[in-house]
Amino acid sequence: MQYNGNAGAAPAARMAYGSGAASARQEAAARTELFTGAGQPAAMQVQQPTSYDDMNNKQLMQHAVETHKETTAAAKRGLQAVEQMREMQSSTHAALRDQGEQMRRIETDMDKIGED
Repeated sequence: MQYNGNAGAAPAARMAYGSGAASARQEAAARTELFTGAGQPAAMQVQQPTSYDDMNNKQLMQHAVETHKETTAAAKRGLQAVEQMREMQSSTHAALRDQGEQMRRIETDMDKIGED
């Protein structure tokens, strides 16, 4: 019997773990995009007013709407991250289960060899 690497691992699990620095850079970039909303249109980026006292009602309402849109977008990005984590957890669980089964088969084969 020959060891076949991570052949039992789910494809998503193999793709989720890249190699070295490139993977770390991608992870950092994804984290930054998630929390800062990078890549969002300029209209979605809320400009902080100098003072709320200097704003009229229309400006206050516009600021509130823009802030609400930004908050909603951030919440959606957070939910997307949670869903990605669930998928990764599921594929990792499947890969670990498959590896455990493979180890049990190897142990059984080793026991058979030892009996001979």
